[in-house]
Amino acid sequence: MSQNTFQLPESHHAKAMHLLDEIKRQSDALNPENAAASGNVINALAESVLWLLIAAHPADVASQS
Repeated sequence: MSQNTFQLPESHHAKAMHLLDEIKRQSDALNPENAAASGNVINALAESVLWLLIAAHPADVASQS
């Protein structure tokens, strides 16, 4: 499988880290028996990862070495 390197602009990276930290913070407070809340956290995480994949663009690794 071929591997590609992707990068995010610094402002997107900061936003992504904020979103992921907030998801983690909120999920830590969940009651494990609350399936709806857990589903919301999983959905938010999936949407954040999707946003990261859309916002990222291929990096020119050869010129960075």
